[in-house]
Amino acid sequence: MRILHVSTTLGGGAGKAALRLHEALLDRGVDSHILCKDFGGVTTRNAHRIQFQPNRFQRLAHKLGSTYILEKNIRKTKGATHFYEFFSFASNDLDITRHPEFEKADIIHLHWVGNFFDWERFFTSHNKPVFWSLCDMNPFTGGCHYADGCNKYTDTCSSCPQLRGTENEQNAALNLSYKMNSLQAFKGKLYPVAAAHWMKNHMENSVLFKPLHIEVIPHASDEKIYRPTDKHFCKSVFNVPENKILFLFLADNTDIKRKGFDLLLDALKLIDTERVHFLIVGHVSSKMNLPAEQFTQTGIIRDERLLALAYNAANAIIIPSREDNLPLTLIDSQMCGVPAITFDTGGMAEHIIEGKNGFKAEEITAASLANAIKRAISGLDEIKAEPLHQQAMEKFAKPVHAQHYLSLYKRVLEK
Repeated sequence: MRILHVSTTLGGGAGKAALRLHEALLDRGVDSHILCKDFGGVTTRNAHRIQFQPNRFQRLAHKLGSTYILEKNIRKTKGATHFYEFFSFASNDLDITRHPEFEKADIIHLHWVGNFFDWERFFTSHNKPVFWSLCDMNPFTGGCHYADGCNKYTDTCSSCPQLRGTENEQNAALNLSYKMNSLQAFKGKLYPVAAAHWMKNHMENSVLFKPLHIEVIPHASDEKIYRPTDKHFCKSVFNVPENKILFLFLADNTDIKRKGFDLLLDALKLIDTERVHFLIVGHVSSKMNLPAEQFTQTGIIRDERLLALAYNAANAIIIPSREDNLPLTLIDSQMCGVPAITFDTGGMAEHIIEGKNGFKAEEITAASLANAIKRAISGLDEIKAEPLHQQAMEKFAKPVHAQHYLSLYKRVLEK
């Protein structure tokens, strides 16, 4: 059995999720390979890169820094649209089915593949079984990666709210139609996998994935890295106050609305912050001007061992995402025995038990988040790291994750 994992990058949360499964399968003796457009600074066995040359429009858009959208037929200026985060099209100049590793594989396993390959070429060029571990909503929408409350992906994606102010607001509808036609032409079998029931519910309501059987398998952590470590030592590494409760916030970019950093800042206005301190991991806009006596900023941390120390330095992690699948920040913090404070939404809602391994804000508001933080300040002493770690090991350790997928792979190949 030869598996080819396909991921746009090996960096970032989605890339890590693909990489962890790939390495877990290698540890089990499986002939696993991974194909990407960008290594993302990561080195691993059996990794292959496919070269991509951006066209003139993509290079110009990137140079101008006008948008994350680097696709054809999209024109916008900053502030001209209700643009939420990312937007990716299904048409692309890359045909990954011609890569030698693709031809050798028995199973193709897609992960986060935004802006990577062309759907029509991919689904009409082979009949190999395809697994797809969804990291966000893009595979079944007209281009957005999170819908921000919009449910047009259940029908046609017409007049996309995230394309307001662009050249053609109907591009999402055209893109969804292109995906539908490509998928209907596929002669093989597609096996979608959701990391959370929240995502599965969206998939089952989507016009693209509604007819398909959908499995639920959470993402994996790396149990060799993410485990409880002496908290006093970890706090000393980041030079944070020993005598205060330390809350961790982690996101590549705090400006991303979906991640909810603005809600956290508003929530802090409603609590007594004398007893608490915040460790912020990720890019923070200089315009925010966070006071040093209350916030310690590290910038983006790519080294996973250092990242594990950041988790362990915290008494709790705050994940105020308005919308999320099952972020690795939740999984890795649980593996470190660190409770989480989240909204009662997405994959977080399925894994956080109030007062046992974290605290949930029932409404997506600053006031509700502030109340959850207050409950955490009062109840953190009742949550012990080692039992929390052991519970997380049963759900998120790489060997457990690999076994789930191996069972699926074998079931498909034996048909």
